[in-house]
Amino acid sequence: MDRFRTCIFTLASAALLACSAGQEQDDENTVPVFGGSSGPAASLVPNTAGSNPNPATSSTGGVTPGSSTGTQGGGTPSGTPNNEMQPGNAPIAAGMSNSGSGASSGGGAGAASMPGAMAGMNAAGAGGAGNAPPTGAAGATQMPSAQPGMMPPVAPPPTAPVNCGNQFLCEDFEGVAAGASPNAAVWTLFESYSQRATSTEVQVSAQLAHGGRQALRVVASGGRSGIVATLPQSSYFMRAWLNIDAAPVGPVFIGLGTDQNSETRLRIQGRSFATINTVGPGDAVHPDANSGNCPECVTLTPNRWFCAEFSIDNAGQNATLWIDGVEAASIVNGEKGWPAQPAQPKLFVGSMGLQGGMAGVYIDDVAAGPTRIGCN
Repeated sequence: MDRFRTCIFTLASAALLACSAGQEQDDENTVPVFGGSSGPAASLVPNTAGSNPNPATSSTGGVTPGSSTGTQGGGTPSGTPNNEMQPGNAPIAAGMSNSGSGASSGGGAGAASMPGAMAGMNAAGAGGAGNAPPTGAAGATQMPSAQPGMMPPVAPPPTAPVNCGNQFLCEDFEGVAAGASPNAAVWTLFESYSQRATSTEVQVSAQLAHGGRQALRVVASGGRSGIVATLPQSSYFMRAWLNIDAAPVGPVFIGLGTDQNSETRLRIQGRSFATINTVGPGDAVHPDANSGNCPECVTLTPNRWFCAEFSIDNAGQNATLWIDGVEAASIVNGEKGWPAQPAQPKLFVGSMGLQGGMAGVYIDDVAAGPTRIGCN
């Protein structure tokens, strides 16, 4: 009888211990160690460096640009600039997402475990490049433990693609380092009418850009400074995004033709009006921006990006200038003189000071080709 009671007691104790162990395992699965999202709804990531939580991403896709996680889309925590950490808040590593199309390289369909702060890891988000974390069973992405006091790398914003289609010239100035000259295989650099190999007056800059991270900066001067490319045909379309420092009478920002003595230009005339100026046979301005009454004229505003487009029809001697998609000027049948385009015209973009007016300019997303490019 004593043996029987001892056996019953032993079996009951083992069952109780097994039940307790199973309950403990369920609790661990319910609250992941690093706060990884375990369902379609977003959860909060426990903060390892302080008491305030940071929002985590949904397990159903990538991080939404502008969210508080500092993703490649440029989102930052509310009220906090990029690359900074609020006291007691450890930011989530930029570029990471739990699953779906935004999952890091090497991840699968499983949910990712994510620490509140990560160091020494370059995570790859949607469209981003970096070192993928190791992959665990069933596609679950395993992340290392947080290291207090160390900031995760901040992913750069994505570079917007230049909308060029099948054009024969497409330039976004992203291919060289800031402070360098544009690609010498495409562009010839000029400073004050003189050809140069390099110039501090004409160089790629990271200070301001329309698309991507860089643009060409041309400093204001009384000469002609900028870059020139050769186009393969005499009838074509071109497009450039410009941001000018000022809009006085005189400056030229685009020239199309042979050189500064025979070309069709985007030039400021009248009261900051965008005009077509034809130089070669005569010196005509379209429309008549200097008459004092030009209701059809389009005004150029400094310190904002605007899209300038040209169409050149050399055979019909027609030209059209659009600013932000709105027609600003046109030439029909060579009215008031037509500077003929050579078989391989020169495209100048930069700044040329005339009539005492000077203006520096940022130039970005330049394209030229057989069809209209547009401002997208």
